[in-house]
Amino acid sequence: MGYTLELWGLPVRRLVDELRAPMLGADSARDHAAPHVLERWQALAQEVSAILASGGEVGGDRALYVVAVVRTLGEHMEALDHTSSGGDEFRELLDGPAARRLGRDLIDHLLGRPLADLTWAEYPSIGWASTGELRRAADRMAPPAGEEDDPFEILRNLELTVRIAAHTGRDIVSIYL
Repeated sequence: MGYTLELWGLPVRRLVDELRAPMLGADSARDHAAPHVLERWQALAQEVSAILASGGEVGGDRALYVVAVVRTLGEHMEALDHTSSGGDEFRELLDGPAARRLGRDLIDHLLGRPLADLTWAEYPSIGWASTGELRRAADRMAPPAGEEDDPFEILRNLELTVRIAAHTGRDIVSIYL
């Protein structure tokens, strides 16, 4: 089993608006949601909307609903994968070289960040970074220190995605699952 940090180009405001007042139907998310989530689509949309209105944690099928909304509305930009056994190495890479190059806050925001008043109970978690945050990270990005820092090209791909999003004026919404 493995894990993936998916990076999606999507205005955070658009995502919050959709979660607050759902307009997407299950048909539009057919390619992005599990059958049991599609079967409960309207109920999950109402539940997440209610949680967003009062603030709180989202987990289980509600979190999978949010993932499907992100995937439906967003433009896939990158996926950074690691195996279960490679999780420590992945986190060390993000905590060390990635944090030095892109900034600790940006890495933390991509790994999990409240969305309006929603927080994440467990995997999957959702994070995000605004266009402004991505531009600041791209502007101060340090040059790569060498191949030994990134044996799996994760940092190169992450840096490229940050640069593209900053240059094109996109927010990034991330899904870590």
